[in-house]
Amino acid sequence: MLFQIVGVTPGWFTGLNADKSYDVAIPLGCVPVLRPESGALTSRDEWWLQIWGRLSPGESVAVAEERLAALAPAILSATVPSRLDGSTRNQYLGKSFHLQPAGLGISNTASNIELRSSRSWRSSASSC
Repeated sequence: MLFQIVGVTPGWFTGLNADKSYDVAIPLGCVPVLRPESGALTSRDEWWLQIWGRLSPGESVAVAEERLAALAPAILSATVPSRLDGSTRNQYLGKSFHLQPAGLGISNTASNIELRSSRSWRSSASSC
């Protein structure tokens, strides 16, 4: 299978997730071509896609959060995993989306370390 190379990232760029790097990036539409057995694009039970974006010039985080909150019910309703029923389904439908800064990428490892550090700090501060 041949693909046309449309760009090359700088050597220092390893992706937006600091915990995982990649060697090759492909368009989302190529998933069925490369993995025809995968239901990754059609299955509501596979969670692997992250959405990244930028605020429009002059738009505040608060306005963007409001817009996202307005879209959330329709998005969640259209994506209920098939395995959910009853109260679990209702919990899913009650969720929303939240913006978080990602100018330097994201890291679940760093978030966990920060959370543990802040818990330790709070514990030691509360014991003083």
